[in-house]
Order: sequence, then structure tokens, then C-alpha cells
Amino acid sequence: RIVRICKTNTWTCANPAISILSPNDPNSGITASGYGTYTLTWTEDNNGCTDADQVDITFIDMPTANAGVDDSICGLSYTLSANAGTGTWSSTSPGVSFANPNDPNTQVTVSGYGAVTFTWTLDNGGGCSTDDDVEITFFETPTANAGADDAVCGTYYVLNATASVGTGTWTSSDPSAVFDNPNDPNSGVTVGSAGTTATFTWTEINGPCSDSDSADITFNAPPTTGAILHY
Repeated sequence: RIVRICKTNTWTCANPAISILSPNDPNSGITASGYGTYTLTWTEDNNGCTDADQVDITFIDMPTANAGVDDSICGLSYTLSANAGTGTWSSTSPGVSFANPNDPNTQVTVSGYGAVTFTWTLDNGGGCSTDDDVEITFFETPTANAGADDAVCGTYYVLNATASVGTGTWTSSDPSAVFDNPNDPNSGVTVGSAGTTATFTWTEINGPCSDSDSADITFNAPPTTGAILHY
């Protein structure tokens, strides 16, 4: 006598959003048409003797982190601008302090000037996380000092600015002024004629940061000595 034993294994799911690729394969792949948690049932039938077990599978949307665009700022503090979500800011640079590392728009303070990279990591749970970087460059604000107002005899004067940071440039209210080197804080300048007062402005630019200061220089005409007549 031959006894036939018919054993069948089957995956099922009551939710139509789940598609089972190989229902009789214990290692079948499945796809879902929407995110969420779905209950699947594995049933084994051995010639009428059955048993079943269930498993919950949660499909989680993969986040897309956006840390914002690279930027520059005057000073040592900046307000970051990432996309919303359950996320965390981090940086490998030393001396970085976040007001709230989980706020996408948190303020961050650094300990020194220069470029710093910040990473925004979004985590939707279940191991679904992505990150994005943004580079912020922190610039020191210049403090321009054009020197004191002064007077000179003639049409030539050596300016006396004090350089701080960035690139400095001289300009003048007198269109006839010619600078020996307009980027030298101690440049000489020649004006077209004596007997005038000109305003000289020293402007320093450091990245997006700038500052200006002015000095008024009076160019006095040299005295003219007439001929001495002897009688």
C-alpha cells in the first residue's frame, strides 16, 4: 500500500496592498503599494495537519536629507536651514556648538573663522536614514581705520590707515587724486591742485563682510615769497 503525503506551504496576506512574488516559497519576496505595517501568514499543511504563524513587516519611507545650500557669514554664528524631519546635526570640526542639534533650523556657533562642514542626518526608523552636507564659511568682520584728519603743504600726502583683515582699497572724493597703490594702507596720493580738502575712504572687504572709515586731508598751497627790492 502506498501512502501519499501532500505537504503544502503558503504565504498569505489579507491586505491587497501586499503582492507575494512566490507564495509557496518560504523565502519569497514581497512588495507593498504603500508604506505601513502588514501582517503575513505562513501556513503549512501536511496532509490535513496544519499550522500557521504570522509576521509583521513594516515598510518605511526612505527619507531624503537636504542640509541647505553652502553659504558664508560674518561672525561666528549661523542659522542652519535643513528640511524638516526627525534629524540630527553633526560636525567633525572641533569647537562647534548647536543650540538644538535636532532642530533643522538651529543656530550653530563655531570657535574660529574658516569653512566648516555640517551634516544633517534624517532617520525614519527601521534603519532608514540618509544624510547631506552643507559648508558654511565664517569670516571675520574688518574694522577699518583710515587714520586721523591731517593737513599737508603741497599736493602729495602719505595716507596712514591701519589694516585689519581682508583686502583694503582707497577711494577719494577728489576725482583728480592718483594713488601710488590704492590697496596699500600707507599709499601715497597726489591731488591735482593745492588749496583743497579731500576725503579719503579706506574700505576693507573680507568675504561678505566690509567696513569703511574716512580721513579728511587738506592740501595747503606753499607760500609764495615775492622779490626783495633794495633801494
